[in-house]
Amino acid sequence: MRLIWFRRPDGLWNADCACGASCCGITFEERAACEEWHFQRADEDRKSGNKYLMCGPKFPDDNVNMPGSLVFP
Repeated sequence: MRLIWFRRPDGLWNADCACGASCCGITFEERAACEEWHFQRADEDRKSGNKYLMCGPKFPDDNVNMPGSLVFP
């Protein structure tokens, strides 16, 4: 499973997950490691009883402070 990443104006990348978590300010090279770390942590949380957490890609919500289209990989 992969998250949907979008590039910020400063060149770093953000991704939102359906479980409510966000990966923010990640360099292009760190994206895969961040996804792996997130899914491992979420899996640990699910095993400890938080079964409501369902991970998956989520499109970012519209942000009036960031006009224009987002850049997707």
